[in-house]
Amino acid sequence: YDCRRTARASIELNQWGGGLGLDWHVLSQLKAAGAQANSLLLLGGGTENWPELVELLQQHFTVLGPSVEQLHQLRSPEYWQTCAFEAGVGFPETHWNVAGLWNVAELAKSFGRPTGPLRESDEAVAGHIEDWLMKPRHSAGGHAIKRAKSLQSNPHSIQESHYWQRKIRGRSLGVYCVLGADGQVELLGATESLSAEHWPGPSEFIYRGSLGPICLTETQRQKIIRLCQVIHATCQCRGWLQLDFVEDAAGELWLLELNPRWAAGM
Repeated sequence: YDCRRTARASIELNQWGGGLGLDWHVLSQLKAAGAQANSLLLLGGGTENWPELVELLQQHFTVLGPSVEQLHQLRSPEYWQTCAFEAGVGFPETHWNVAGLWNVAELAKSFGRPTGPLRESDEAVAGHIEDWLMKPRHSAGGHAIKRAKSLQSNPHSIQESHYWQRKIRGRSLGVYCVLGADGQVELLGATESLSAEHWPGPSEFIYRGSLGPICLTETQRQKIIRLCQVIHATCQCRGWLQLDFVEDAAGELWLLELNPRWAAGM
């Protein structure tokens, strides 16, 4: 809401990222709203997952944000993992290529649980599977994230564009930073995301809003700054950067996602 109020014009796109035809529809919407060749365009949530759309808009407007090449890098979960390890930040155990796994035995085998005559009971394995999530590579706001256990009856919903990740128990945090051209990091603050326990929603993991600012420890602040420095050094991006973490019971931060844009919690 605050971001929209500061803009000369704010446009809610009802169709985007679904193919070239829909991308041109977005372009038409913007021009119909008065956007011109010299207009500054600040993209909101979700658009970072559609570099083809961003590339089209960059041909017609001045888009404030990463290049298409940087988007491909910044929105790669493998890149998130690499940066987290380099910065000494936690990253949940993740399996990238298990699209064919869906029943209890296959999941248990893939995730290191005993199988065969001495394997655990289906009930015990199901308890372990409850800690695993299926996440889409191209999504935003927690859309389409599901627990592995809920997919056993619908294996066709598991796609190559998804990956498995162990769920970390703790509170969900959003951290907001600005990266300078020289690698300087300005840590603006952090918020705690509302959970399904706080506020009902259409799905368990969908974004419901956040509360803050919240206090971070000095150790947490230094790890976040180090992570941002790694991101700048490897991607050369600058400007807004939002990071999703889970803070576990010991106060350790686990990186879940990078969003190179203005975020709702700002």
